[in-house]
Amino acid sequence: MLLRVLAFLCVIAPFAVVSAQTPQRERGRERRVERPAARLEERTWKVAHADGAHDREALLWAPPKSSIASTGAPLVFVFHGRGGNPRNVARGFALHEHWPEAIVVYPAGLPTPGRLTDPDGKLPGWQPAAGTEGDRDLAFFDTMYASLTEEFSVDRDRVYVTGHSNGGGFTYVLWQSRHDRLAAVAPSAAGGRSARSLKPLPAFHLAGEEDTVVRYDGQVRTMEAIREANGCTAPSSPWKPVEAKGLPERELALTTVYPSPGGTPVVTYIHPGGHEFKSSAVPLIVAFFREHRRPTAPSASATDRTGKGDEGQIAPIRAFYIGHSLHSDIPDIVSRLGDGSPLFSFREQFIPGAPLRWQWEERDRDPAKRAMVEPQFQGRWFEAFPKGDLTALVLVDSVPRGPEAMGGTREYAGRLIVEFAKSNPKGIIYINEPWHCLKSGTPDGCAYDTTSPTRTLPWRERLIADAAMWDELVEALRKDHPSVRIELIPSGRALAALDSTVNSGGLDGFTRIEELFDDEIHPNPYAKYFIACVHYAILTGKSPEGSMRMVKDRWGRSYWDTPNWQGKQWKPPSAKAIAQMQATAWSVVEAQSARRTKPQSKN
Repeated sequence: MLLRVLAFLCVIAPFAVVSAQTPQRERGRERRVERPAARLEERTWKVAHADGAHDREALLWAPPKSSIASTGAPLVFVFHGRGGNPRNVARGFALHEHWPEAIVVYPAGLPTPGRLTDPDGKLPGWQPAAGTEGDRDLAFFDTMYASLTEEFSVDRDRVYVTGHSNGGGFTYVLWQSRHDRLAAVAPSAAGGRSARSLKPLPAFHLAGEEDTVVRYDGQVRTMEAIREANGCTAPSSPWKPVEAKGLPERELALTTVYPSPGGTPVVTYIHPGGHEFKSSAVPLIVAFFREHRRPTAPSASATDRTGKGDEGQIAPIRAFYIGHSLHSDIPDIVSRLGDGSPLFSFREQFIPGAPLRWQWEERDRDPAKRAMVEPQFQGRWFEAFPKGDLTALVLVDSVPRGPEAMGGTREYAGRLIVEFAKSNPKGIIYINEPWHCLKSGTPDGCAYDTTSPTRTLPWRERLIADAAMWDELVEALRKDHPSVRIELIPSGRALAALDSTVNSGGLDGFTRIEELFDDEIHPNPYAKYFIACVHYAILTGKSPEGSMRMVKDRWGRSYWDTPNWQGKQWKPPSAKAIAQMQATAWSVVEAQSARRTKPQSKN
């Protein structure tokens, strides 16, 4: 009997090992998820690009949604080499088996002419550089990213790319073109054409000393270039992963780490073979990815705007908005953008139609006549400022507003800035550039708009003309308050850019700017989403691109297909329209950063 029991245990033991649970993290640490069986899901996306449109395919591994940690799952893209396909690369890498907690995508390439092999382009592969092949593969990546981050809870600070040969080359293309979305990359048997122009990003490069397809000496030059790009100036040493337990020592012996003071090291894995992919290195790739989250390194002006936490991540933003109906719903949507983490929280003093003078006078007003306050999200500046826990103050003045009224804006914005800085000295002030009504420059004109010298201009032209007025205001406030950081949120000129996008047919599903407004001046949820993207980009210094499409208000109600207080409702915009709005918002903010004067020093 004992022998039978022992024999039974010997039979089931291997299966017990195969189905053993791997750690996933609770509350930001990985929970336990069963190692996946061979069940990859086929996915197809319709992808439009400069040269047309294609149905694009991929194999997908996703852990059960119930097992994904509250902070979201990592997302990994694995690109096959020339002539490969998703099923083969899924078998070769099997990354989903080594990291079952991650969402892993194995995309399929399209026939592409090769520089080293297949010059006629009969085999599937990937575009060799940005701007080639109609950027069809960059559009494919963007589509997959937007779709998967909407469908699943994804940790947007843990998005990774790896690939072999031509797929490794495309990894470098993504590094160059989609750097701000990635946490780390791991190209194999590949070279980067513009490696020295790359922005710093943790990298794990695999190469074979006998590679005659992508020659090893060329890969050596690439590895030298990415070390230079990443600022790897410290002496190299054998790589010792943070999570080294269980990793094959023979494979670890082939690695070298080149540290970077900026937290973007380069690890090389040099094996004695040729162009083949070393599947034994996949556990090392996973270990490397686990060590790195997306570096938050926006442009200099954005860095100055946001401030950093102790670990280099953008610090949480606690904003106080002072404004009227042109601010309505904007902070709600900002809080839902980005990676969905609690990066942004807000309270607001909301008085319909109020100029900043009225907002300032709220403190001296009879309490019975003060604006109503919804305690969870609203407040009064004179009660909120003294608490000293705010990092941002966002101000918008009333419209219509021309040069003749800017003296009042400067005065009362200045008063609020002084009061804010007393208890929040490190906080940043944001002046939100408003917009006039859509009837500007028409015979009907805008209500109360009788003195502004630009009132005869059509709406878009007027927004562009008035931009200088708001730039001058911000410069004047900086001179008035030299110890306070003061920035402009270019909402007005962003709407002008959006109008141009609509008129050129560049906003999917829209033909006129009026379709994004509820009346002649108030935006509906479509334009509110766009304006919120501008606010998000300025406040965080991060692109809104890739942010979620389905957003909710402060009470958890969706902005799409849900009647508002007037009974109106709007259908969800397409994913393409959302991406176009995000891209337009980011381009305006980048242009604003380029115009930004030299940052003031903090006292």
